[in-house]
Amino acid sequence: MDFDLSEFVARCRKSSLGANPVKSLRSELDRAIAQSPLLLDAFAARAEPETCLFESDDLTIFDVRVDPGIRYPAHNHGMAVLIGVYDGCEVNTIYRVGQGATAPIVAGEIQIRTGVSRVLAEDVVHSVASIGAEPSRALHIYLGNLNKVDRTVWSPTTGEAHPFSEDRYFEFACEA
Repeated sequence: MDFDLSEFVARCRKSSLGANPVKSLRSELDRAIAQSPLLLDAFAARAEPETCLFESDDLTIFDVRVDPGIRYPAHNHGMAVLIGVYDGCEVNTIYRVGQGATAPIVAGEIQIRTGVSRVLAEDVVHSVASIGAEPSRALHIYLGNLNKVDRTVWSPTTGEAHPFSEDRYFEFACEA
């Protein structure tokens, strides 16, 4: 049996249009990450750390691999995101960004382990790393078109805010 990406995307698209999209999408995400071995088989050969699996005006789905020893910089999404880990442990450091603050201030940490999903609200600023000697693997579902929204990424060395771009995001990645 294989993981059926088209069926998963179809169910997510339907769920995103319902009365409670976050609850419905989380149910679909939980169902998918419960099939961890199938997801690993389906996505293991992907070379890139982030692969867009689906994109529309109201929904974006990524497969995300976070390699050990890497921390991706603080950034926002401007929309709610559901994260479901299907291998390893993804660590999300949550930040507060105040008026006139030079740099984001650490406000907490969420560790998401294999088989667990979490929802981050649309105003959350976070950085991402993994725990352990193996990469973490997760599905990230965004309630909007992540690639068409204005976002911000913060320099881990200066704390300065910059307009988000993939190039800048990966440039700002550093040792965890």
